[in-house]
Amino acid sequence: MASKFAKCLNSKIGTIQHCSNELLRSGSEVAFVACDAVHLPFPESSIDAIVTDLPFGRKIGSVEDNRILYPQLLAEWEKVVKANGRLVVMTHDKRSWERALALHGGSWRVVSHHTVNVGGLQALCHSLVNTKQSDKV
Repeated sequence: MASKFAKCLNSKIGTIQHCSNELLRSGSEVAFVACDAVHLPFPESSIDAIVTDLPFGRKIGSVEDNRILYPQLLAEWEKVVKANGRLVVMTHDKRSWERALALHGGSWRVVSHHTVNVGGLQALCHSLVNTKQSDKV
């Protein structure tokens, strides 16, 4: 994906401003967008890939929050990610994530999974592909 078409999402304006300033200095043309990940401001099937560090349910949110959030994210991402598009997620809350995948019943198929150490926590990294049918006829 060409850098001028890349978009970075975050809900914290301070973080977005800091990253924008750093990228401007580097000459990159990445656009930053502040939005709610459950209600993305993009047309259906318009995103090639999403890479995200999901809330672990420790410093941000809780396991109870994740059990509600993760299924909502899967449904929203299924809509906006193109057929054969990718999703890469990382979370420490493996149970909530795997439960959301099992209950979702959508078009996400796990391609690979790895365990990584994040500050002493064992986090799950999943790479998935969107197996929905192409919108093009």
